[in-house]
Amino acid sequence: MNRILFYTGRIALGVALFLITSPLFAQNYEKEFEALFAWEVKQIDEFIERFNNTDKTLIQQYNRKQDPTKELDREKLIKSLFNAEDRSWNFSEINSFINKVNDNSQPIFLNFYDKDWYAKVDCAVSWKGKAEKATLILRIDRQANGASKWMITGVQANFLSTPASADFRMPASQDTTITLNPVSHATDFMSLDQALKDKTNLGNYFAKPAQRNAMLSVFMNECLQNRLTISKVNHISYHFLQVDDWVFEIKQFNRQTRNSGWLISKLIKASPEEKELYRAQVLRQ
Repeated sequence: MNRILFYTGRIALGVALFLITSPLFAQNYEKEFEALFAWEVKQIDEFIERFNNTDKTLIQQYNRKQDPTKELDREKLIKSLFNAEDRSWNFSEINSFINKVNDNSQPIFLNFYDKDWYAKVDCAVSWKGKAEKATLILRIDRQANGASKWMITGVQANFLSTPASADFRMPASQDTTITLNPVSHATDFMSLDQALKDKTNLGNYFAKPAQRNAMLSVFMNECLQNRLTISKVNHISYHFLQVDDWVFEIKQFNRQTRNSGWLISKLIKASPEEKELYRAQVLRQ
């Protein structure tokens, strides 16, 4: 009987402690969730805003809400955009890079409409009924009327080795307003498969004829002839070359930490000649 009373008492005590601590646990969990959400770089647009230290970014709003007296300056923000779990960083190079872009007399900012940054999209494709892999390189194209679109400017497809036919001509598009939406990156380029099935407007999704290399022309022709289709997008990275002397790559890191989302995964010091080589070898331009 005493043993039953003992265990009953312990259960009652446990229930009482749970009722007391549950609101506190819920509050702490909610605060941490809010912090994780604020610090996560959820889209490439948010990366650019944070890199530039735009005043109305979510992280600045969160920081002012937590402590209005504590400043979150641009240097701290850019440091937070590096993948902190990589132990191989050269911190001297990181500081040199930050000092360059954050120079008080001549700061450097990123612009979504800059020409020298690219999306590298690794895809599973079907070619003549066989599963293959291809990498598409896209960049933002700003048109004369102010409209913009993503367009495919390069491709790596090792299974395609035939040189482009000299007489290959992409048929004129029926509707030039149909393009890859400029916010396609927000959905991880999910519309690529449908775009490349649109044979009547296929040319709209690729670089202009004068900017196409042989491999890109071969790839376009295979799509046009219904021999090649996109199955799914497997992986995306972004490559920024518009900062003088530097190239940096961004990848997505999905984890439950304050250093998560789209972060700098690679920083390379590069001369103009080395950038040209990077464009040719990595970005297939």
